[in-house]
Amino acid sequence: MKKITLLSLFLITTLTSLAQSNANCSGATPLSPGVTATGNANSGSHSGIFPSCGFGANDYWYSFVAPASGEVNVVTNEEYAIYITCPIDNDDTSDKEIFCGNGNNTISSLNSGETYYIQVMPLPIACKGSACGDFNITVTENALSNNIVENNLFNIYPNPVQDILSVKSKSKITSIQVYNVLGKVLLTRTPNALNTEVDLSSFSNGYYLLRLNSGSKSKMLKVLKN
Repeated sequence: MKKITLLSLFLITTLTSLAQSNANCSGATPLSPGVTATGNANSGSHSGIFPSCGFGANDYWYSFVAPASGEVNVVTNEEYAIYITCPIDNDDTSDKEIFCGNGNNTISSLNSGETYYIQVMPLPIACKGSACGDFNITVTENALSNNIVENNLFNIYPNPVQDILSVKSKSKITSIQVYNVLGKVLLTRTPNALNTEVDLSSFSNGYYLLRLNSGSKSKMLKVLKN
């Protein structure tokens, strides 16, 4: 009887693992904007990919297409990582990972129309009942700003911008950094003035992040260059 029980448990575990179609990035489940996907941490398997903030637990893979605004909100209470393309192995993760963390986050500077991949790593829950270990994830679009972005302290315009971006502040702007979608610093300026301009004419079209610093205050804003 003991052998039969163990065999049954083995078959159930195996079948559950096989039923997980999104166990690897290549089988990622597409997410529709605003539609919640669900899963359970107590089933499935681990893909073998370890992101910078991850751990060795069962993981699930999803994908989404970046909207025209280039910005999405990811809503979940689990650990997750986002990649620009599917990582082949652990040596390939750092070049493709653009975010790793948990909770609800706004992901900016995405390339409109491109597909991104999410690795969800829910913690297993040691309890009984169908709801134990359940998780969900939702990706929604953030609307792009119009001509002026106002954030109490900083104003930037026009946005989208073709060449020159004007920056105004209520207090002296001590430094400005421009980042690309991978978080690389492309430009640094130290205007030490209330008003200044940033020349983006040599930049390729796409989304960039602009970090504005004024004393102890800092703000990250998204800029579309077209």
